Amino acid sequence: MAATLNIAEHLSAEIATDDPWKLSTNVFELRRYAVMLDMMRAHNPTPGAKFEACLEVGCAAGVFTAMLAPYCTSMHVIDVMPKFIERAAARLKHRSDITWEVASVMDAFATGKKFDLIIVAEVLCYIPDAETLRRTVERISSMLTPGGLLIFGGAIDAVTKRWGMPGVGAEPTMLEWERVLRETNRAAVQGAYWGEDTRIVSYVREEGLALTGASFKTHEDELLPHKAVSEIPARAALVLAPHPDDEVFGCGGAIAAHVAAKIPVRVVIATGGSYKKGEMGSAVVEQTRVRVREDESRAAAKVLGYGEPIFWNFQDRALAYGEPLIAKILEAMNGVDLVYAPSLTEQHPDHRILAMAAAETVRRTPGARIAFYEIGAPQRPNLLLDISSVQSVKQAAIACFHSQLATQRYDEQIAALNRYRTYTLTGNVTAAEAYLVLSSEALNADPMKLHRPETERYLAEATFAQAELHKMRYLLQEREMELALVYKSTSWKITAPMRMIMRLLRK
Repeated sequence: MAATLNIAEHLSAEIATDDPWKLSTNVFELRRYAVMLDMMRAHNPTPGAKFEACLEVGCAAGVFTAMLAPYCTSMHVIDVMPKFIERAAARLKHRSDITWEVASVMDAFATGKKFDLIIVAEVLCYIPDAETLRRTVERISSMLTPGGLLIFGGAIDAVTKRWGMPGVGAEPTMLEWERVLRETNRAAVQGAYWGEDTRIVSYVREEGLALTGASFKTHEDELLPHKAVSEIPARAALVLAPHPDDEVFGCGGAIAAHVAAKIPVRVVIATGGSYKKGEMGSAVVEQTRVRVREDESRAAAKVLGYGEPIFWNFQDRALAYGEPLIAKILEAMNGVDLVYAPSLTEQHPDHRILAMAAAETVRRTPGARIAFYEIGAPQRPNLLLDISSVQSVKQAAIACFHSQLATQRYDEQIAALNRYRTYTLTGNVTAAEAYLVLSSEALNADPMKLHRPETERYLAEATFAQAELHKMRYLLQEREMELALVYKSTSWKITAPMRMIMRLLRK
């Protein structure tokens, strides 16, 4: 490790030149600026939109300050060196809406002000101890308005150590930001030598929420249960199945457990399941298929012991979300406090529509709960049900669906899914069903909660496309910057006569 840098001597020496770090010509620095500006545009993408109030912590020669200014209605700029403030102010003397302040990042500054954009780049590595760094991060974060953007930049830890900086590099500092803000974007910018290796990260302060930590620091138990329950308490349960077999594939273990505990179970199968991929059968063929599948569900019901299933006989793949379906579920819920429905992460449209209708029905029923089950797509559950003792019963019920097993080995796939769900469990649990259980009160407090898996998929696609666009934008900006440097170079000026002669010869 290098000897600790004398900061006062270091900065005083740097002041001796007009552009001490070659901020206006160095390709690495220009890349850093491009990344930060793009993060700002991603946060505020409306053409011509401006941040109302910007804080820049550390301005150096004011090169990036000048780039930043067009995006801000007003600015507050601080630096520990009066000479840097003087130079930056001279560079931006045409802007009367900028407040200049000589202050250390470790001291109080911009007292009483709030900002919707804060830039903190290449300054926190000067902070000598962890406690001061934490206080500084918390103080700067408190100046960010809800919904505001903070961009942090810093050399990686290996670089700051090699330089002999008194503080830490980007990685430990990022952990401090993550305690109080939510990360939205991250980029690595590297240059031609070991000292040009930095991380740039954007964060937001969410509306009405002071985050205690980033989402990826949530404890494992909050993301996935590490303990299983032996039963889901209920006075009476209603199972909603989109097709004959879903009631067993999705929650056959729960049904068997309720029956063993003498809890009444009512099973409703919404559609006849007449559709068969790759076949366009006649009405007679489809009706035959419906009767076969109904008989299979009746046979499975006898194995599980809950009684006779109820068939609504909606057309397969034609289930419609709306008040008529919600009304039928409300009627079926009579005396029921727990409703089982397929997860919204399922691919099949009938599964998702029945799930949404069930969620809306439970939302309107005080004291009721909904337990979403999984079949074709794993969900993120908040409850794991140990079905080890009834797994053989569930498998026997699945074996009743001869017509379906003839086309696909659902018995093996569901057994594998139930086995997979024991991954986080210890002890003698050999099979488990995963559920997302929510109360009516929870649904009313956050009515969009169940639609997020669907919308997040679209947002992920849009985010990916935007990231690709940003990447192309970075590359274009880099090429433009490199071209600008070529035009300013001595060699370009020297060869100007030669290029002129070549153009004349071409004529």
